[in-house]
Amino acid sequence: MKPLSASLKRLCAEYLATAKNRRGLPADPVARFHLGNGASLHEVHALADVSANGFRKSCSAMVNYYYDLAKVEQNNESFVTQNKVTLSKQVKALVEQSETTGRPS
Repeated sequence: MKPLSASLKRLCAEYLATAKNRRGLPADPVARFHLGNGASLHEVHALADVSANGFRKSCSAMVNYYYDLAKVEQNNESFVTQNKVTLSKQVKALVEQSETTGRPS
């Protein structure tokens, strides 16, 4: 399960950090909500909801968003003006790792 969990975390982080809709905003509506309110994408948890519903909705992954009150306004401004997705160090590392390993075919 460990390799599956690691791969799922990387793919989920990459999707949430880079996938955009037609307007250039995050494709995921929950991500748009939290990031638009100044949160940062803080943590990705693979195999967090292994119920049938959890697999159907998110392939079992769950995400934490973090509202750092000292940075909420800055994060919101970056999101609104530049469509910037603010990532924690852990999530940035996952995205970079995903870029390094390449996408599965």
